[in-house]
Amino acid sequence: MPLFGAEGFGANVSNAITSMIAALLVAVTAQTTALLPPPWQAVPDLKSTEYARYSRLEQDGSNSVLIGTRQVCECQPATAVQMLATQLHNVPGVSEEHDTKAICGQDAQHLVATGIARPDDANRHNLEVFFFRRGTAMYGLEYFFDAPTPMTDAEAALAALCPAS
Repeated sequence: MPLFGAEGFGANVSNAITSMIAALLVAVTAQTTALLPPPWQAVPDLKSTEYARYSRLEQDGSNSVLIGTRQVCECQPATAVQMLATQLHNVPGVSEEHDTKAICGQDAQHLVATGIARPDDANRHNLEVFFFRRGTAMYGLEYFFDAPTPMTDAEAALAALCPAS
């Protein structure tokens, strides 16, 4: 039986193509493309609704965090912002503003809350969030920070977390 007979050659080519496709799939799925450049660092352990989480060390030693979330639900962005605002009203010293602002090519419910972060409590951070719907899902773009007001470059970085259309 010849090494490259009709049957042997076809089987070898088929096995080679299958191996190449498998290797390509492994390479493609293993490759991650960073949405944000340094100094933003991707955080690998995402929660179930998160599709992106980045952290950056600030000059004052605090961390800023950007998160992109996606939740398939009937939930509405305006309701989510109102519920969040209601909870924030109960926290002493917190001021919040909410409005509608464009991001990811559409109008989103937008909320900024300051006065939450405290130097004596590393678990408390100020917040900026955008909620919007696309298809069957509600998306949240969240920015947690310790500065008195949001940093404009971090706000701009949130747009890089927009989901693909």
